[in-house]
Amino acid sequence: MANETEEEGETEVTEYNPHFNELLESYNNLLEDSMKVLEKYGELKVSHSKVLKAFGKMKIEKEALEEKFKLKEEEYSMTALITENKKLKATIDKLNYDLGNFVRGEENLNLILGSQRSANDRSGLGFEVESSGTKKNNEVSIGVSDDIPEGIIIQTSPQTEQESVEEFEHETTFQEAEPNSSSLPESPEEPVDIEIEYVAFENQLADIFVEPLVTEKSLS
Repeated sequence: MANETEEEGETEVTEYNPHFNELLESYNNLLEDSMKVLEKYGELKVSHSKVLKAFGKMKIEKEALEEKFKLKEEEYSMTALITENKKLKATIDKLNYDLGNFVRGEENLNLILGSQRSANDRSGLGFEVESSGTKKNNEVSIGVSDDIPEGIIIQTSPQTEQESVEEFEHETTFQEAEPNSSSLPESPEEPVDIEIEYVAFENQLADIFVEPLVTEKSLS
């Protein structure tokens, strides 16, 4: 009897608890919410794994792009260096060309300066090199006569002077040989007048010379 009384008392307590239904309903709601959260967590976990995979791919692509960018940068720098080297090579070639022209010009100038002659050297221009003795012989000073004034120096071409000198030497030799010939008188009182013969020879020279007369004033 006592046991039955206790069970009935417990049953009565359980049946008459006013918060039990509320707690049970709250528990069921929380259970449903937890199930939804678990499902959502699973979905988020899947999407997170997908994002991680995409991130890995993006990271790999980023590294590839960085490597490609480095290669492009190196290629650009190499291209710039190649262009600069080409410009420098062109500049060096131009400088070498100018230097070669300068060296050749200097050699030509030295050759020209080395081949120059003195201002008094007129050889190769129709003149002949003459010694001082020959030059003195080429200038014949004629004394006082009726045709040529005194103090005039006659300059002739070398060929005419040579012929005149040869003719004068021939006549002088002939005149020196005349006293020994049989045609001249043996008497010493009748010598040959050499001055008359020399004046005649001077007149003959004046007729032969066709060059313009040069006075001592014009020569000085």
